[in-house]
Amino acid sequence: MPHVFCSTKYPEYINDLKLLGIDVIETSPCGSLPRPVCRHADMLSCFIDAHTAVLHKSQSTALEKIRPLGMNAQSSTIELGGVYPGDIALNCLVMNGVAYCRFDSADETVFDFARRLGKGLTVCNVRQGYACCSVLKLSETAAITADRGLFRALTENGADVLMISPGSIRLDGYGCGFIGGASGLISDKTVAFCGDLHTHPDSESIRDFLAKHRMDYICLGDGALTDIGGIRLCK
Repeated sequence: MPHVFCSTKYPEYINDLKLLGIDVIETSPCGSLPRPVCRHADMLSCFIDAHTAVLHKSQSTALEKIRPLGMNAQSSTIELGGVYPGDIALNCLVMNGVAYCRFDSADETVFDFARRLGKGLTVCNVRQGYACCSVLKLSETAAITADRGLFRALTENGADVLMISPGSIRLDGYGCGFIGGASGLISDKTVAFCGDLHTHPDSESIRDFLAKHRMDYICLGDGALTDIGGIRLCK
């Protein structure tokens, strides 16, 4: 049975995941984060890979469920703030051994844990503090983003990246959300989108890019794509 770590705020998406036979490990609210994002997995964890993760101390219940799956999981004791950049300590995107983050605000626990496991990370300092939110990671070498800075950084490090237009993604309490927060892998070859991908103006380009990388996709629920804080595949 596949396992994912994500917010259960939107039952229409979670019920669809469960109907697919996927075990949903629920995030817990973090009281120091703004209410609309206090359960977002991309704010409360950093997945170094599908087998290795650092979870915020508020996620002790999830940690107890993730570890028995055989995952290497560490708790972070860092305090998250309610305003940027105090909220982005764990919002780090890791691809192919490179950690994309705003390094001056990143949680050192991520890098220490990776080193102890022999998974040393190279840091790529980027302006976009919400690096993980901003990118749909398909594999270690392929991704989708609407952020130009991350597009350049990922491309310079050898990734194949599709640049899409910003916006057209709902995030309660904010003007718009991010593609990484509105999606996530549910298997090595399948992406789940929270909402109907066809509502996005770049839907055709996204579907062509997925096909190029031999990825399938499903749409959970209906209506506009919605940023729920991402879906994290756990192995």
